Formats: sequence, C-alpha cells, structure tokens
Amino acid sequence: MAENQNDAPRVATQADLDEWARIVADPANLVCTCAVTGCAYHGDCKRCVALHRYYRGYPGCTRDFAKEFVENYKG
Repeated sequence: MAENQNDAPRVATQADLDEWARIVADPANLVCTCAVTGCAYHGDCKRCVALHRYYRGYPGCTRDFAKEFVENYKG
C-alpha cells in the first residue's frame, strides 16, 4: 500500500482490491509456509496471527521478511 513503510497508509483503490482478490484466489498462496509443523495452530492463520500479535511476536511464515524489514528500518 504505502510506497515506504514510513509513509502514511493510503486508502486501498479498486485496483488494490482486485489484486488482493486475485492473490487469495490462488490456492498456492493459501498454503501455510511456517516451518513449525508440529504447532497446534499450523495452517490456522487467523488464530496463529492473533496469538503472535498478543505476545508481540512474528509468525513463522513472516520471520524472514520481518527480520529484513527490521534490519532495513535500523538504517
């Protein structure tokens, strides 16, 4: 959405909504990629993300790009 993570978010356009609909319509994009396959919440993204947000952590499926974001944010 925002060009830079430090920019204020903008309102989603119809083109954004169309792209997001296309992305989530592809079953390949809905497969859980977390390496912690023994987790009770593996594949249950809604609950997994809720727990990680509560405990202020990153779900396994986001750790690579979250680490990259944090490194880039530091400068």
